[in-house]
Amino acid sequence: MSALRSYAALSLLVAASLPLGGSLEAGRYDRPLNPFDRAVVERVRARAAARLDEPECTKVLTDFKDRGGRTLDSNLQPLGLSPSRYLLDLPFVDGTPLPVCRNLAVMMAVTPGVPRVFVCPDGGGRINSRL
Repeated sequence: MSALRSYAALSLLVAASLPLGGSLEAGRYDRPLNPFDRAVVERVRARAAARLDEPECTKVLTDFKDRGGRTLDSNLQPLGLSPSRYLLDLPFVDGTPLPVCRNLAVMMAVTPGVPRVFVCPDGGGRINSRL
């Protein structure tokens, strides 16, 4: 699976990833990405969204299922959004305050039912993410 297809699958799943460890109180978990990370996310997201419109890449919608056994395709249908539009609209925010982001192996985290992706920092006092 290509890196872009993996990125798209991760972003679209949003319902089957790492637990965040704690509640999502307003404000603390809505920090915008820094300019470097925002540029990386936007560049890769645009390429992934374009690929999601290709027939071969559309298979990602039936290849993966959430915890309830539903495909990505069936989860998107009630929203009335195309896969590429959903990906382009999905918020990516700074995951610095998340306990799960302290694990250096974690690049991004999501929580079931919360339509946003947390980008984990690089650690070691660096300002950019692990992207």
